[in-house]
Amino acid sequence: YSSLCQLSLCQRHASKFASKAMEGTLYALLLRQPWISDYEVVRSASTLLELTIKGANKGGMVRQLAALLGKDLGNTYCVGDRANDIPMLRLSAIPFAPANAIESVRSLPGIHLLPDCRENALAAMLEVLDLLY
Repeated sequence: YSSLCQLSLCQRHASKFASKAMEGTLYALLLRQPWISDYEVVRSASTLLELTIKGANKGGMVRQLAALLGKDLGNTYCVGDRANDIPMLRLSAIPFAPANAIESVRSLPGIHLLPDCRENALAAMLEVLDLLY
């Protein structure tokens, strides 16, 4: 119920700021809102701004899935290329990123860089994991 109320609150405020989004100021406006401490704001791309309830990100979902399956996060491997992938990559035993990932992803501690995603990045990741097992 709390999540639904927060989402409703978010939607109510979103329309208030919709006209400002065209000016590129939505991110700054969101960060100044009194209710923003309950949310995470991630600029995933120049035209993509994600607003989620705290913990409702890819990292939170990887944590939940591992717990649900009874798996240790030390046996979890993730690949990502955008800012919204960072929470997930921080949980990964070996975080992977393709060469065309954004700089903040490529510079994460422990990141294992792969070829560009158009050049078989996932196949390269599987080769690395195959050597481990």
